[in-house]
Amino acid sequence: MSHTITIGPAIRAIRRSQGVTQLDLADRAGVSGPYLTNIESGVKQPSFDTALRIAHALGVPPEAITYSCPTCRAERSAA
Repeated sequence: MSHTITIGPAIRAIRRSQGVTQLDLADRAGVSGPYLTNIESGVKQPSFDTALRIAHALGVPPEAITYSCPTCRAERSAA
């Protein structure tokens, strides 16, 4: 079984749990609001450096925003 590393859902969950808006997080991480929206929805995958900036802006270690998702690739293919 193939696994995809995805960070969007984790970023969204952490951001929401902290009561942070997308625009505030985008500003703190140095990315545009629309780009962060695309990351959270899984449309875009950020570079390693951008992922680190987002994690830092959330105040969490990088591993907190990454996890293996065995069904993500299949779900994207079916959409």
